[in-house]
Amino acid sequence: GSDYVKLRAKGKNADDEIIDVTKRVVWSSTNEQVARVSNREGEQGLAFGGGKEGMAQIVASLPGTSFVARADIT
Repeated sequence: GSDYVKLRAKGKNADDEIIDVTKRVVWSSTNEQVARVSNREGEQGLAFGGGKEGMAQIVASLPGTSFVARADIT
């Protein structure tokens, strides 16, 4: 199978507790030729190489906020 990295997103709820929001955010990549990330049910946050070398930013977004991770693929 393909190599992948499992990414997780965490946030704080109204009680200031840290919770996992991996399945609630919308995942995207700024360069899918370098890295792509899944939003499919059961695969949320799985990042795969796109086959090219370079730099991509993986973004996890919720309404009103977003988190960015940088991926350098060589």
